[in-house]
Amino acid sequence: MSEFNLTWRRYNLVGNPYFITPLSIDGGILDFSSFVGREEEKKQIKKVIEQGSVRSMIVGSAGVGKTSLLNYVRELASKDQYFTTAKEIELNKPISCNEFVIITLSAIYEELKRRNLSVSPELTENLEALYSLTSLTETLSTPTSLTQLNYNKLSALLQKTFKEIMTPRFKGVILHYDNLDNIKEWQAIHKLFGEIRDLLYNTPNVIFFFVGNRFLPKLISLQPRVRQIFLMPSIEIFPLELENVKEILKKRVDALKLKNATPIPPHTDKALDVLFKLHNGNLREILNSLSNCVMELPPSNSPIQINEFSVRELLFNKVDKTYLSKLTDVEKEILSKIIDSGAITPSAIAKITGKTRQNISSKYLPKLEDRGVIEFKGSEGIYRYYEVCPELKWWKLEMNEKEKMKAEQIKYQKTSSLINKKLTDFM
Repeated sequence: MSEFNLTWRRYNLVGNPYFITPLSIDGGILDFSSFVGREEEKKQIKKVIEQGSVRSMIVGSAGVGKTSLLNYVRELASKDQYFTTAKEIELNKPISCNEFVIITLSAIYEELKRRNLSVSPELTENLEALYSLTSLTETLSTPTSLTQLNYNKLSALLQKTFKEIMTPRFKGVILHYDNLDNIKEWQAIHKLFGEIRDLLYNTPNVIFFFVGNRFLPKLISLQPRVRQIFLMPSIEIFPLELENVKEILKKRVDALKLKNATPIPPHTDKALDVLFKLHNGNLREILNSLSNCVMELPPSNSPIQINEFSVRELLFNKVDKTYLSKLTDVEKEILSKIIDSGAITPSAIAKITGKTRQNISSKYLPKLEDRGVIEFKGSEGIYRYYEVCPELKWWKLEMNEKEKMKAEQIKYQKTSSLINKKLTDFM
């Protein structure tokens, strides 16, 4: 007998329906058939694309679905004579203006090869040479070879590439720069946009999308010259409605079912109600919580469905073991007072907790960051913002004794009912 019992096969599924990777143009776990809702936001992005030469920011909390949404619209545009790269262009660390151009050219070159599109021999040779440098940007923080290149020549090569791609094949080029919220050094974003401002402004028939959190537009606005090139307001993406989340998971479960089998949802609607409220509709956090629930279930050959009681028990036990048990009483007191505050400054934390700002900034926040229970989210001028990590919210799921007794009673009734049914089958 095998030592390994494949988790999802118990539910008649071929894989994890709670994956958190965005839906992508180049395929992945699922295609865009599982995409749900966002009608108004899709219209807004479509209008941006129809403007032609434009720069736009798409912002919102991590995990609300910004990347999947933009990928969905880009996929539609690619079917309507727009050139766009299958992969998002990652800007998740501080980079120079030279690196920005080279990363962009490399993504375009990959797409040209994927589509088997030809450009002039001279351009092909230049793109192949620069493509080999991208490996350096992945392994070195400041590659000397890149900083020594001439930025004006790189920019001219990019413009030539755009021109050859579009004439006469495409209406325009759509570029998607993702994960800017992973760059915590706001000065690096400030510096990069200042350096590439003219490139963004003077590039016809190219639509630049930059995806990040709510701090991104405010960072851009600090530079009047850069702010002027973002003529349209940023498009803010909010969490989905509960019914949308339920529909997404229903589509995922159905799409991942084993052939000729009836899929069994690993969760109940009531469990999803609990998590939706806990995570304020953030899809990534809900999916992560559901995955953790399944991992915490006891070994079983039959499917165990997560209900409104087991979701609370499983996740609270995990956060208690992983985080709470390793914190001091003072640290837990601080966290309990800011857990519902969202992004918050050290000064606000000091005010809520009665601690001095100096102690919060120099003593408690560094320790809480080291323990992985609080995260730096971004800056607005001199103000730094922090937020508890999503997993710490499981703390709020702790049940009192009355709730525990009710959960045990329901569990007993269900088990008893199942046993009686099985016994009846053999009588």
